[in-house]
Amino acid sequence: MLYERVIAESSLYFYRNRARFSDWQAVVIYPSQSIEQGELYPHRSFLNGGQVHRVYLDELGDIRSLPLGIALMVLTTLNKTQALEQAKYLLAKTRQQVPQQTSQAIIEMITTIIAYKFVRAACA
Repeated sequence: MLYERVIAESSLYFYRNRARFSDWQAVVIYPSQSIEQGELYPHRSFLNGGQVHRVYLDELGDIRSLPLGIALMVLTTLNKTQALEQAKYLLAKTRQQVPQQTSQAIIEMITTIIAYKFVRAACA
């Protein structure tokens, strides 16, 4: 289970590095809330205590209104048709708004996401 591991490994890490850190937070990113593990009750103090933040990509709104980094994560959750349309938009946005040094890496990420969608669809 994910939360058991996040809590255990975070606790161990901060125990070993307590001289360097006085607090911690974690962000768990899900494509949708339906993917989240079912057994939340034992972890309620962590999940409701402000240290573990859960983000559901399908609840963030229109991909075109999101910052580019978040939009790339949302792109991974879209179906093939939607992903192609949004990838074209993100490519154009990248070319217009992002410095050339950074834009190449973003373009490669968009290309990889779309290529993976087609490979995965062909294998299914």
